[in-house]
Amino acid sequence: MRRPNNNDINRLLQIGDARGFPGMLGSTDCMHREWENCPVAWQGQYRRGDHRKPTIILEAVALQDLWIWHAFFGVASSNNDINVLNQ
Repeated sequence: MRRPNNNDINRLLQIGDARGFPGMLGSTDCMHREWENCPVAWQGQYRRGDHRKPTIILEAVALQDLWIWHAFFGVASSNNDINVLNQ
C-alpha cells in the first residue's frame, strides 16, 4: 500500500470520468469480522444491534485494478470519510 501520487490521481480521475463517475478515485467498503476472543469487558463497545457477537471493522478503499490504497481496522463508526481522506 502506498499513497497515490499526482500521476496516479490523474489516471484514476480519467478512468472515473470515462466510466461515468467524475471525480471518483475509488470505492470504499467496510466489512464486519467476528472477534472470537474479544475480552468480556470490551464486548459491549464492539457489538452492534445487527450483529450478535463482537465485531471489528475492516474498511478499505480499492480501485478497479484491485489496488488497495487505504485499509483500517477498528471499532464500528470510529472512522469517517473525512478521516479516511486525511490519512
